[in-house]
Amino acid sequence: MKYMIVNKCTIEMSEFMRKRYQSAFMTDAYLISKYIKKGIELQYYITFDGEETNFIDILPFYVEGEKAIVVSWLTKIEHSLSSLFEKELFSNYSQLKSIEWQKTLNQIESINAFSCVDNSDMCISLPSTKEEYNDMLSRNSRKIYINKTHRVERDMDEMAIDVQPNDNNIYMVDSLLAWKEEQLSRKGEKSKASAELIKDVLKQIGSLSYIKESGKEICVCVFYKVGSHVFLEQTAYDDNEKYLRYSPGRVLLYQSILSFIDSGFTHFHFLWKGADYKKHYSAEEVPVYNTLVFKRKNVGYYSSVLKIKLRLLLRRIKRSKFGEKLVPIYNKLH
Repeated sequence: MKYMIVNKCTIEMSEFMRKRYQSAFMTDAYLISKYIKKGIELQYYITFDGEETNFIDILPFYVEGEKAIVVSWLTKIEHSLSSLFEKELFSNYSQLKSIEWQKTLNQIESINAFSCVDNSDMCISLPSTKEEYNDMLSRNSRKIYINKTHRVERDMDEMAIDVQPNDNNIYMVDSLLAWKEEQLSRKGEKSKASAELIKDVLKQIGSLSYIKESGKEICVCVFYKVGSHVFLEQTAYDDNEKYLRYSPGRVLLYQSILSFIDSGFTHFHFLWKGADYKKHYSAEEVPVYNTLVFKRKNVGYYSSVLKIKLRLLLRRIKRSKFGEKLVPIYNKLH
């Protein structure tokens, strides 16, 4: 097995990553919008066999000061790959003291490594039929989704499911983020979502679902689709009291999932843990790890580990009933 490091993603590399990893975060569309357009010099570590285009694995990463950050989100990293990567980077980049593996599906094994569960991907393994999916739901959830769907269809102007983004609907991303920002601000939090990034990726690999009433949208969902996997990027609704009884967000997600099942998708990713409603759709927690690997265990290593443990502790406290007062401290450290 050979390797090379390049600083541009070719069409062949992009197609390989889509097929190999089926992660929205490993598509050229996302990597360009998330990193390259912000001036981050993304590089690609490629292992191959024989010809240079006979790819085995591709790791996108960037160097920030004394740290290399690997952004292979929601992928599993084989030990042979991580070991080779770490050896070559520490040898070729003399300034590097550490490598951070972000949001991987497994812990990275290394002598000088510290791994922790950073989050969970709330994921549904989709069955082949809508009937089988309904059987996966609790009786109460199934009844609520079906009854409220009938209510939405009866009283609302339009419910559109899994439609392609275009000039006539892309603006809905702005409505979605405005609702989200307002709702988070009431909790003393800020939205980290970027309208520019979402629209960029949405146009290339995404779709929208929405509900309209009196000519304007009241609920919007944004999805990314890669291979047989669907990723929920964002969802929000107008929480005007007159819409609450319709549960537009719940209905829109339910109908979208049914549509994705009909289209042959095998996995629906709600992504990050934190909202209990995701479990009502039969989503299960898939641990997502962050691993910090140091060239050697020194003061920097122990200081970084202590900071990570403190951040994780504050996150747990934040989710408790006493946590609201600590939100500003948590956000600053995070």
